[in-house]
Amino acid sequence: MWGVYDEMGIFIAVCHHGFSLVITDMVQSGELAKYPLAVVLKLLDTFGSDLSSGYNIGCQFKTTLNNSSLGTLGAFHGDAHKWRCQLDHLTTYVSGLGLEDLETCEHTFSKSNVLASTIQQGIVSYFEHNDDYEVYTN
Repeated sequence: MWGVYDEMGIFIAVCHHGFSLVITDMVQSGELAKYPLAVVLKLLDTFGSDLSSGYNIGCQFKTTLNNSSLGTLGAFHGDAHKWRCQLDHLTTYVSGLGLEDLETCEHTFSKSNVLASTIQQGIVSYFEHNDDYEVYTN
């Protein structure tokens, strides 16, 4: 009955324009592999297999996705660890991504963090507003 209060956060996918594509509640468990897997499944069902995505631990998540090409990394991952990982996953070396840094979720959360402390339950309205109006990150 009171399960709604077990939410620990949200896991999101946004397009490179900053529009939210998928938002899922993380319930009690924190950030586990089931959330990105569910998001990837939803994106594949909706948009088909001709898409590219990034995840801040894409180098580890890639194994979970059976070495799928969807496990590219954000531009700021480059200095995180081994050079071999950079060569395999850095967006600079992935054809078709152009200058995309794959950090749009970071920009989205940066904007929403100001809102979250005052009206924590209002995050749904924030994302609806972000999708319904021309709101772009700079």
